[in-house]
Amino acid sequence: MAFDVFGFGNVLVDILIQIDDSHIAELDLKKGNFHLAGPGKIRGLLEHFDHQEKKIVPAGSSANTIFALSSLGSDVVLCGKIGEDPHGKMYEDIVLENRIRSRIKRSDVKGTGTVINLVTPDGERTFVVDLGASVTLNRDELHDVLDDLTDSKFMHTEAYVIENPLLRESALHLMDEAKKNGVRISLDLSDPGVIERNLEDLKKIVKDYADIVFFNEDEAKIFTGLGPEEALREISKLCGIAVVKLGASGSLIKPKDSDDIIRIDALKANAVDTTGAGDFYAAGFLYGLSRKKDIKTCGTIGSIIAGKVVEQFGARPPENLRYIPELKGLL
Repeated sequence: MAFDVFGFGNVLVDILIQIDDSHIAELDLKKGNFHLAGPGKIRGLLEHFDHQEKKIVPAGSSANTIFALSSLGSDVVLCGKIGEDPHGKMYEDIVLENRIRSRIKRSDVKGTGTVINLVTPDGERTFVVDLGASVTLNRDELHDVLDDLTDSKFMHTEAYVIENPLLRESALHLMDEAKKNGVRISLDLSDPGVIERNLEDLKKIVKDYADIVFFNEDEAKIFTGLGPEEALREISKLCGIAVVKLGASGSLIKPKDSDDIIRIDALKANAVDTTGAGDFYAAGFLYGLSRKKDIKTCGTIGSIIAGKVVEQFGARPPENLRYIPELKGLL
């Protein structure tokens, strides 16, 4: 295989703003959730926080995972769609600088998708998102990416892609091709609201396609109605490996073919921003699987790099993530 992981998802620019909790209530947002909005709402929020310091970085859940994998030394591909605008140019320049094979398409109609990422003092993040060009990627544009997909060990994607009918069709097309060609499919369930709105569809997708599924505690609760351990057991009946991430309490992993639950401790960290923690965990886990590591080692790698990203503002991997001291002997 030429590539370790083929990533597909919303390719977005993240505008990070540190705020107080009072702003969340004032703006009628649900803390910790993903809120879809149009360009006008995004402009209004930027005007509202005009005097706040902002950090602009490339983002998107699957994209964050691909950036982290590249920093670990994996050979990776990123597929998504940007606009023909300055944010889109910045995005693709950074993809190429990170030695990621770009299968990013461009729209001359819609601008690059934008996330207003509001980070409260506890490190929690609340998203307001204009998906822009990212949801205009149709399956007819994907004919030239299939060789890269089928030459990959894993395909990784996110639940966000099923919210838009056009992008859902594209994602399912890629998952069909991956499944037919023996490419293992990794799915991050992304967000409690996304699961709530698309529960039956997501259950079917997990059952029909997923080899590895990542949830956090809230997502697992909505998906199954159960607490973390019981949810993990239920989810593992549908896929090869189920992972429930518990933040500072670590993570739980259960392969379908085992009765045992594997417990992974979290790396002790001074969290300032949880943006990308789950995406980085998935990167570490997939890195381990692609190198045929045992499940506990995969979870430990994921936990370590997730612990590192929360200590900084924004989900950008440090250069040469593989050389952080805690990973010595694991890679």
